[in-house]
Amino acid sequence: MSAAIFLTLSFIVMQHGHLHEDAYILYIYSENFAKTGVINYYSGGPPTEGATDFLWMILIALLNYFGIPSGVASSILNTIGVFLVTFVFALCASRQELNRFVLLLITIFVPISNIGQAAFMGFSTALYSAVIAGLVYFGMFGKGRSILLVPVLGLVLALLRPDGAIIGGLTALLILTAVERHMKARYLLVSLGGAVVGMAYFVWRWNYFGEILPLPLIVKSSSDVLLPGLGTNMKWMFYVAPLLGLACSSAFFLKGCYLRALAVSAPILIYFISISFAAQSQNVGHRFQAPMLVLIIFFAALALSSIWGKEKNIRRNKLTKSASIFAIIFPIFIFSANDARVSALMIRSAIKGEYIDVFPYFLSEHLYSDSTIVLTEAGRLAYWTPGRKYDLVGLNTAETAVNGATVEYLRNADADLIMIHQANTLNGVTCPEFQDFCRLSSEDFTEAFETGRAPSVIFSENRVLKAPAVTAQFLIENFQDFAVYAVRYGDGYSHIYAVRGFGALGVKEFEGTLMRSFDEGSRLSYLQMVSWRQK
Repeated sequence: MSAAIFLTLSFIVMQHGHLHEDAYILYIYSENFAKTGVINYYSGGPPTEGATDFLWMILIALLNYFGIPSGVASSILNTIGVFLVTFVFALCASRQELNRFVLLLITIFVPISNIGQAAFMGFSTALYSAVIAGLVYFGMFGKGRSILLVPVLGLVLALLRPDGAIIGGLTALLILTAVERHMKARYLLVSLGGAVVGMAYFVWRWNYFGEILPLPLIVKSSSDVLLPGLGTNMKWMFYVAPLLGLACSSAFFLKGCYLRALAVSAPILIYFISISFAAQSQNVGHRFQAPMLVLIIFFAALALSSIWGKEKNIRRNKLTKSASIFAIIFPIFIFSANDARVSALMIRSAIKGEYIDVFPYFLSEHLYSDSTIVLTEAGRLAYWTPGRKYDLVGLNTAETAVNGATVEYLRNADADLIMIHQANTLNGVTCPEFQDFCRLSSEDFTEAFETGRAPSVIFSENRVLKAPAVTAQFLIENFQDFAVYAVRYGDGYSHIYAVRGFGALGVKEFEGTLMRSFDEGSRLSYLQMVSWRQK
């Protein structure tokens, strides 16, 4: 039932709307790898590690090879993930005392929680969470040969996402203290094998991509403050407080499992603390907090099972029992209802759509394999259009990831089209009568630059702010070479485009494509676009 709910939500998004902007980035790498055997951001480009979810990328590429579109492949893999996560939580909830209401609550909750939200928007969260849930379960309760699954799942986790190396590696190491004596030699052997495979992968990717870290990790570790992710973590902890309290109460029921509980909890807590030091951009549906949520739900389910069993055996009148159980369940129900509300808003937003959902698809008719696009929004525009693409934020381009965007870099790129999300670095960018788009004059654009945040963030370490500010400076210096446009996105004009005069893309074609993209009659869903693309 849980998997069916998730699959339904996922296909509603794809059939009537669009996946998240950043999900398309990984699909680019998967499809290029499936077609050419090269992991790169654009066809013919250098090997690039902009897709941190390595095993996820490979799995989608494999399904691509058999003709399954990336979004559908993502949905299939995440549906499996939702089923496995729910299964593990159900095992925990029924460990002491089975209660159908609790199982129903878990079944409904998982697809609409942070585990499911980012997943139905196209990310790997559900499958990744399933591996974490399995790791925690076998770390807590594995005996005999089943304990050997801990280092195996730890390796899988590390290959799925780079932060999985922290959780998987540390868990495998700490669980060694709880392994039965007769199994220690085998456990060490399997762990050693996993470590060798992990090191071989690290050496291979360093040699193949030429960078020690994936580009997104380089970008997200660049910040002007020490703890850019702390605020997000603290707000999220407040959000999950009802579940967290229940999870902590499981300490009263673990009965001799404290060492194992510490071994499976510490690595996830260390990971959670570590992301306080990173700028949590692309954190759709709080997907970076998903490992922590898995841990919290795991122990909350154990606590519910134990509490339910104790309440059943205590002699009380039915009213008192019902009141105590209601006091426990009600906060969880409220929490689940809020997650349902957030999921509904995300799906409604995906279905409502924006011009950018279809604009790159239509624009591809006017671009060619030798066209050059420089951008900060690295998903849809890069996915649907041909040609060379350079990411100014650095998530997919090594030079800007390491050094940040510069005016000189933009000059050398010789772009036919520049697209930036101005990220509130420009002040007062608008169009008359809230038009869909308008061409900006040099005077208006310069004023927006000088009165906004742009001059103060040009030298910022924050790549998301630095990239549009530097681009605006470049355009001011070279305004005569470009037609610059403000385009309505959401409630404002955060999207800025610059079309080079006498470049591969004509101004008339660009404006015509924008008009078509804002036309309600031209709206297409992801599945419509991908099916027509494959014909």
